[in-house]
Amino acid sequence: MVSGPEKRKERRIKVEIPAAVTYQGARLAGHTDNISRLGAYIELESEIPVGAAIGIMLEIPRYTAGGSWHGQVQCSGSVFRVHHIEEAGSAGHYGTGIFFTAFQGAVDKERLSRYINFLVERETEQVTRGVKEWREKRQTLQKKKQAPQDTPGEPDPRNKTLALLEEIKDRLEQLCRLLKPPA
Repeated sequence: MVSGPEKRKERRIKVEIPAAVTYQGARLAGHTDNISRLGAYIELESEIPVGAAIGIMLEIPRYTAGGSWHGQVQCSGSVFRVHHIEEAGSAGHYGTGIFFTAFQGAVDKERLSRYINFLVERETEQVTRGVKEWREKRQTLQKKKQAPQDTPGEPDPRNKTLALLEEIKDRLEQLCRLLKPPA
């Protein structure tokens, strides 16, 4: 249920990339569900309490042919939300909302930012292409509704029906003349 307008300062992008969280000396493996420049929603097998300070490692995949900006991004963060996700036949896992609080270095921050830019551009292109395809499909359907439904070698069924009705009308007029008494 939507409870109002989006209040986020950064656009979240739905993408699954490998992630690891370090909490109290333990390393927990997981993956992102979505990400932005300010934080991520990471699915983990263990629960981390809200407010916990954590270490985060994200594995940015190679996303362009010559992309030198792939690799690890290391930062620290704070857990602001935890949601238990139940799965049939298992203990489930935990959706963990995390704010990034500091990056290990400027390169880490730049690597993440460039990846987010790439994902936003790709998403925008996909939406633009989808809207264009939808418009073309809608125009094609409208043209089909307006155009006669001819099949190769056959006349339009509506024209065929009109011709039959015209023929029936002519025959009825002939019958009326034949049955009408002479004046």
